[in-house]
Amino acid sequence: MPQDRLHTLHLIGSKKLGGAERWFFRFTQALKEYGHPVELGIRKKSELSNQSPTNCSFYELPFSTVWDPFSKRAITRLISNTLPEIVQTYMGRATRLTRLPDKSETIHVARLGGYYKVDGYR
Repeated sequence: MPQDRLHTLHLIGSKKLGGAERWFFRFTQALKEYGHPVELGIRKKSELSNQSPTNCSFYELPFSTVWDPFSKRAITRLISNTLPEIVQTYMGRATRLTRLPDKSETIHVARLGGYYKVDGYR
């Protein structure tokens, strides 16, 4: 992959379409328009399912709770299958469920917004 293109995977576990979710779509659409490979992981049967930007691969994941082992496994599998350079998570649920192996070259970036207590994200 050319050095000037970043392959990114964006994960959000929201049920409803709100401000963070709209930003998520604007941002990922802009990345795609600038030629970056973009993939999305969104909550199954959520309002976001019908809003996916065109030309972006997207995957529906359970995102049931912040301790959901099925989602954790699905996210890990998705990361190992897509091999993104960056995984960007949005808000608490997706961030807490995303775990990268210690020796992974993938970078995890979290966009939490609002006021979260940082202890749960160390």
